[in-house]
Amino acid sequence: MLNPNLAQAQAVLGDITMFWDRNYDTGLGLSERALAIDPDDTLARHWHAAALMGVGRYEKAAAEIAVAREREPMSRSIIVTRAMILLGLGHHEEARDTLRQLAANEPGYRSPYRFLAFAELARGDHLPYLQAWETRFTLRDDDNGRAVIRAGRLAYEGLGADGIAEAMLAAARELPEGTIEPYFLAHLLALAGDGEGAAAQLGLIETR
Repeated sequence: MLNPNLAQAQAVLGDITMFWDRNYDTGLGLSERALAIDPDDTLARHWHAAALMGVGRYEKAAAEIAVAREREPMSRSIIVTRAMILLGLGHHEEARDTLRQLAANEPGYRSPYRFLAFAELARGDHLPYLQAWETRFTLRDDDNGRAVIRAGRLAYEGLGADGIAEAMLAAARELPEGTIEPYFLAHLLALAGDGEGAAAQLGLIETR
């Protein structure tokens, strides 16, 4: 049983409650309790920022992640979380630059590329968007993901940006069920305008 008097224990429990159980109010309360136990615990501060982001409180999340980053400026997970918050705030260029720098420093680290793709897309930069996904799938040794991106590239060459979403979704649907990363499939559905399908797909994902 997790110790109720340890900040990191409460932070872990809050993270599980929010992102696995999808009990957002209780999860946020547990992350707040973790900080109350030890305001100087960087992990608790970081995960509280993630919890705030999870409920859409981006301004407060930005303040919390700034404190965590000040304490551990080289933490790559904190850098990624900060970039995610920047995306939520609409600061797409700053998020992109942050993630590009992290990727340049640690090219084998997979985590930045999904969010880098989102940042590039938000800026309307479709080729860098496709490249970010391709790099992620290459690092994952995911041939199916790369096949979907190839379809997107071909569509871009022939039809421009408007053809990318439908082409990638069509390519994904041609593959055996369960072979495409669920979060990526949800993204493709949303990109193609199927918000209901995207939400249903996200509901199948066990974690954040």
